[in-house]
Amino acid sequence: MHQKSYQELKSTGLKALKIFTILFAGALIGIWVNDWYEGIQDAQQAEVYFTNEDVVDESDVSILKLQYPISCTSSNTTSLTTCEELYYDQYAAEGWKTKDDICYKEFVTFDFSRLIYLEFITLENFFTTKEYETYDKIKEINIVFPNKNIEPITFEMELIQTSQWIDINQEVDSLTLEIKSSYNSPENTQCGLGAVAFYGRDTG
Repeated sequence: MHQKSYQELKSTGLKALKIFTILFAGALIGIWVNDWYEGIQDAQQAEVYFTNEDVVDESDVSILKLQYPISCTSSNTTSLTTCEELYYDQYAAEGWKTKDDICYKEFVTFDFSRLIYLEFITLENFFTTKEYETYDKIKEINIVFPNKNIEPITFEMELIQTSQWIDINQEVDSLTLEIKSSYNSPENTQCGLGAVAFYGRDTG
């Protein structure tokens, strides 16, 4: 009789332990689920707050895009090469060349039809191997803004045939590239550029 009571007590104790373990585990899961749900609510509230306060309608933002000059002028007025060849695709990347045996102080001016916010420009040496090897390469170039009281930007070009990026970040309607030096000789040499591209945003 005593042995039977002990077994019953042992069995009852094990059952109680199992029940306690299940209840304890359930409580832990409940706490975790509650924290997880509150975290989702906080994230949703934060997302709503961000959407209402910080997102700007895309229709109000001017898109960065390639800008084309309306015209250009250069120190080289011969019919063999024109400054339009720097930015018009139909010229098949022929580029622009300075006068015979002249590189130093040659210039090209680009005019836009309206005021734009010019973020950056890219310059490229000649694309074809023949022209790249035939003509001297521009080394130092000044970027001048004729119609604005803006400090000129000096840039040194590299001896590569890929685009070279120059930050502008100014509102402009005109821009001039002035050649200050070349790699072979600053004066008695002919040089040129393969292409120029302008990237900016409309201001109006």
